[in-house]
Amino acid sequence: LAARNNLQTIAFPSISTGAYAYPKHEAAKICSGAIKDFLSQNKTIKQIRLVFFSEPDALKFIKHQAF
Repeated sequence: LAARNNLQTIAFPSISTGAYAYPKHEAAKICSGAIKDFLSQNKTIKQIRLVFFSEPDALKFIKHQAF
């Protein structure tokens, strides 16, 4: 959808890691892997923002990301 509409910026929230208690370390691996795969094939996105509920959530993502 982002590439189809020639968007340059996109933001991803940390979906399901709060109320649904999806494991943050798994979410980090899945999210960062999907972003990496997407960017390897699409060059329209210039900026990606990752949105977290708290600083500890962001730090956990940094620790477990797949970039």
